[in-house]
Order: sequence, then structure tokens, then C-alpha cells
Amino acid sequence: MLVGILLTPLSAVLAPGDTVTVLGASGNVGKLVALRLADTFKVRGVVRDAARARAFLGDKVSLYEADLRGDDVTAALAPALEGAQGLIVCTGTTAFPTQAWSPSGREGVSLPVLRALFDAREAGGLGAVVEAAIASLSASGFNTPTVVDEVGNYKILEAWEAA
Repeated sequence: MLVGILLTPLSAVLAPGDTVTVLGASGNVGKLVALRLADTFKVRGVVRDAARARAFLGDKVSLYEADLRGDDVTAALAPALEGAQGLIVCTGTTAFPTQAWSPSGREGVSLPVLRALFDAREAGGLGAVVEAAIASLSASGFNTPTVVDEVGNYKILEAWEAA
């Protein structure tokens, strides 16, 4: 059933003027999705920093601030999800360490990644070393796939269900 919904064009599910929430509306993909959808729908963009996102999204997108890494994501997302007819998730991070992994998205991560790999060297084979290093980086607040994709998407589903 869910697959059928995902493969159905938006125009068959939503009507012009319906409200669509875009999570990650300030990211490389999210901002393009939000702006394109704003041509047809009322778009609520969820971002970490509304002031920063306003510069490129303008007034076409209503902005809401929330951080999927926070503790009460359901409460943080509630205003953006309430009454929305659609939800587009454009969150995510790179599969390999880049600046996007830094807690602020601005610092380099090479040294912390190398340190985590070095500290995890006793974990066993290469897979265990990488797994231990990613766990260490996740616990330190880095935007690893575990934090952003796995835990973040679970929080999104909980918030959508509660809305």
C-alpha cells in the first residue's frame, strides 16, 4: 500500500493549494524541492536556522525551526505538520565523512574521524573498526548516517503519526 502511494504522482494525491511540509528545506535537495512545490502548494519548510534559509527560500515557503537531533522532535515538528496533507523528507547526510557530518555543518571533520578510527583500532576487523568509529562520532554529536538517517527518520515517523 505505501509503495503505491509513493509511486502515485503528487497531483493525484494533493490538490493545488494543499499544504505540504518539507523537512530539510535548507539542504541542497530540500531547497529545490520546496521552491518547486511552492509553485503549486502551500509549503512549510522545516529548517534548523530560519534566518539563514530565508535568504534563498524568500517568502514562497513558510519556515519552521526544528532539529531532528533534538530530544522532543514530535513537539518541535508539531506546528509544521499540523493540518499538512503531505510530507516530503529531504534530510540525510553523506555516506562518507564530509563537512556535513560536523555538528554545525561548518567545521572540517578529518581530524575527528581519523581520531575515532585510531581509537577504534582494537575493535577487530575493518568492519568492526568503522562501526565503532561511527558509533563514537554519533555519540559525540556528529551528523553520521546513524544520527541523521536512522534515528532522525524514526523521529519523523513518530511526529507525523502524532500530528
